[in-house]
Amino acid sequence: MYIPLNLKEGLIDMINQDATTYGFTPDQKARVLKLSIGLWCFIMDEQIHKYQTKTKSYHDNPFGFFVNIHSGALEKFLMRAGDIRLRYNFFVELLIRGGYIQKNENYSNYAFPMSYKIETDFIKWPFTEVPIELPKSHIYTRRLKTKEDWIAYFPDEKKIIETHYKTNINISKLDEYLYSNLGRIYKYNWENGVKTEVQLDYTNYMYYLNAAFRFKQKDFFFSRPDPEGRFYTSFNNLPKIVRQFCSIDGKSICEIDLKNAQPLFLSYILDHHTFRKDCELGSLWDKISRKIDKSRELTKVYVMKYIFYPKNNSSAKSGKTYEAFEELYEGLIKMIDEYRKEENMWDVLQKTEAHFFIDCMLKHDIDFLPIHDSIAVPLNQSELAKNLIQMELKREGVFGTFDKKCY
Repeated sequence: MYIPLNLKEGLIDMINQDATTYGFTPDQKARVLKLSIGLWCFIMDEQIHKYQTKTKSYHDNPFGFFVNIHSGALEKFLMRAGDIRLRYNFFVELLIRGGYIQKNENYSNYAFPMSYKIETDFIKWPFTEVPIELPKSHIYTRRLKTKEDWIAYFPDEKKIIETHYKTNINISKLDEYLYSNLGRIYKYNWENGVKTEVQLDYTNYMYYLNAAFRFKQKDFFFSRPDPEGRFYTSFNNLPKIVRQFCSIDGKSICEIDLKNAQPLFLSYILDHHTFRKDCELGSLWDKISRKIDKSRELTKVYVMKYIFYPKNNSSAKSGKTYEAFEELYEGLIKMIDEYRKEENMWDVLQKTEAHFFIDCMLKHDIDFLPIHDSIAVPLNQSELAKNLIQMELKREGVFGTFDKKCY
């Protein structure tokens, strides 16, 4: 686990001040420090766990929300200092007093679990992180499932689970990359068609570093709500910035991606010749983006929002995106609207995607990690994996264009 150095130094100052009141010995001060840092890490981990598995709407700040933690989960933060018994409340109040965590005062101690979040405002330049060794029991509320546990839950996806346990992250290289890029624009977010620049700040620095740490600790999750649908895993939930520092069984990773995969599958369902041709060539987004004079990324946002998956199933009837579609692919929007009345389109396309990128690959003895419409494989198996997917597509009469990106 990595923590900000000034968290450690600030707590040491506060504990030294409290030593007079409580009569702490040097050993007891060291114990208070370790438990306080452990509690801060524990709350941070609960936030990361919720963010990665449930929240996702807090993509700008993974620590910008409160997380419920029952008092029973905090009882392990306990020690004796002479005749005094220090329970978790002492360590909570110490962290609040130092400005290192917040407690949501709207919650009652009796009716609901208390709600907490870590503070990041105290982290100032120069930012220095220090590794700290803490027992897993003090970082996690939940028992970490083993590889055997997960395989028992998902026997059909055994190969993907085994590949996760062969996957490693080079924490030191990730740390070096993040540190050298602090303050720089490193990605863009799209909200209601507006592009915003995102700087790599200390909050995201900590999140990425500790998300990688949790993965390295084999704190995995797997979920397949629909046996024919997507398989959600810790790897495909890792931020892209972290994935590039991963390796499988010590080998570099290559990502194989089918260009405009879901539109391609839709083009075969609807049998629109021009649309299908552009999807097969992988030129769909480029063609539309030139037509509406928007970036490729924003074009995807508009098409998905207004044409493929509009709110309330109400397709666009005017506007630049609609007009570009009508001009390039006459009659296609009407075909999409008609099909959507009969079928749950996104469900059909996700299941088709899962068939080629998960179920087809599970038939072969290749280490791989699914990332929705792509897979990550060891570099030395990338051509074989691409050929296997291509062969499966051709067997079902589908032709597409692939991208290969090596980490």
